[in-house]
Formats: sequence, structure tokens, C-alpha cells
Amino acid sequence: MVTIEELEEDECLNLYCKNSILMELAGEVIEEISETRELMMDEIELIQIENLIAFQVKMENETKENETIYEKTQKKNEEEKVKLEKELKDFLEVKIEEKRKLMEINRKEKENRVNIEKIFDIVRNWTDIDFVFSQLLGMREALKSTERLNENNENHKRNTEKIEHRMLNRVHYILKLHKSNVKLVKEVLESIDDFLDFVELGMNESYRSGLVIVLNSMKNIPFWTLKEENCIDRGIDHIQETVREIRDQFFKLPLCQLRSRKSIRQLLWDEIDSFDISVDFEKLKIK
Repeated sequence: MVTIEELEEDECLNLYCKNSILMELAGEVIEEISETRELMMDEIELIQIENLIAFQVKMENETKENETIYEKTQKKNEEEKVKLEKELKDFLEVKIEEKRKLMEINRKEKENRVNIEKIFDIVRNWTDIDFVFSQLLGMREALKSTERLNENNENHKRNTEKIEHRMLNRVHYILKLHKSNVKLVKEVLESIDDFLDFVELGMNESYRSGLVIVLNSMKNIPFWTLKEENCIDRGIDHIQETVREIRDQFFKLPLCQLRSRKSIRQLLWDEIDSFDISVDFEKLKIK
């Protein structure tokens, strides 16, 4: 018969065995947990490393891509810069050339405006010479009438001297006008070709040569012979006829065409008129 003590011993032994088994199992579980933990840590670390490597690769690729984009952009900007610099240079060269032409035209306009004034002064002087000749002819007729009276009194002599004195004054005035004209004519003829190339009158060959002929003919009139008493009567008619012929030839020229073929104002208006109004200004905006 089993006693209570034996039962208690068996129970204790069983408990001890169970406890031992549990301890062994607990150790195994702890060991497995440790191994699992280590495996998980290794796996996490591996994932982190892989992620880090992937991130580094991604960053390197993005860096390379950005560098490529930067290089392309730099190259494009450099090409655009070179292109714009060339366009600007060409534009400035055109504008400088236009400015040079305008300055040259302005210079020629000033020079030729002076020549135009000289030509009109020549015409005025020549008209005055013709008018004074008419006065001279009237005085000559008065002198002839006085001489025909054939009076020897003091009054007749005084009247004759007065008329002769007035005629001499008119001759001096004609010589003064002629001297001024010769100076003006020489100055105009010095640059006559360039002048006629600049004004509309020179576009017509007959007018061009006509003006030169008339100006040259003015220099050779023997007005000085009028100072000689013996030449007043026989030379005055021939000289006046020559003066009238030159005056008539001058008036046949269209002096209204003594203006610039192309003035600065006309050039600027032509530039405005030639501007292309169909330009799309939206396309000209900086993008």
C-alpha cells in the first residue's frame, strides 16, 4: 500500500521533471527568440543597407542627370549668347552705318545749302546788273539828247557832267556786283559735280550742263571796258545783250529743283514707311 509520503515524493519528482522540461523548453524558446531577433536585426540592417545603397545610386543618377541638364543648359545658353552677341553686333554695325550715312548727308546738306544760297545770290546779283544796265541805257539816251542840243552854256555842261558821273557810278556798281558774282561763281564751280550729284536739278543732264555753262559764261563778261569813256557807247549794247542772254538762260533752269535728292527727313520717313506692320509682336517677347 502506497503511503502519503511516497505520493508526495512522486508528486515532487513529477513537478521537478516538468519544471526541468519547462526550463529546457524556455531555454530553447529564448535561444530561438535570440536567433530570430538576430535574424530580424540582420534582415533590417540588410534592408537599410540596400535602401541606403539604392538612395545613393538614385542620388548619383540624379546628380549625373542634373549635371547633364546643367551642361546642356550652359551650352544652349552659351550658343544663345553667341548668337545674340552676333545679332547685336550686326544690328549695331547697321545702325552705325546708318548713323554715318545720316551724318554724311547732314554734312552735305549743310555744304550744299550754302551753295544753293550762293546760286540765288548770283541770280539776284545778275538781275541787279541787268536792271542797272537798263538805267545805264536810259542815262546814255539822256546824254545823247543833251549832246544833240549842242549848247555851250554852263548849264548844259553841268547837266552833261551829272549824267556822266551817274553813269560812272552805275558802272562802278555793276563792277562791284560782277566782282562779287565772280567770287561766288568760282566757289560754286569748285564743287559743282558733287553739288549737282546731290540736288534734283543735276538728275537732268541738260539742266546739269546748262547750269555749268551759264556759271562759266558769267566770269568772262568784259565789264571792265565800261570804265573806258570811248567804250561806253559802242560796248554797252553788246554787253547788255550778253547779260540778257545769260539771264534768260538762267531763268530757263528749274531752280526750284535745287533741293536735296534725299534729305535726312525723307530718309527717316522712308524708314518708317518701310516698317513691316505685319510683325507679330507677341513673338518678339522674351520667353
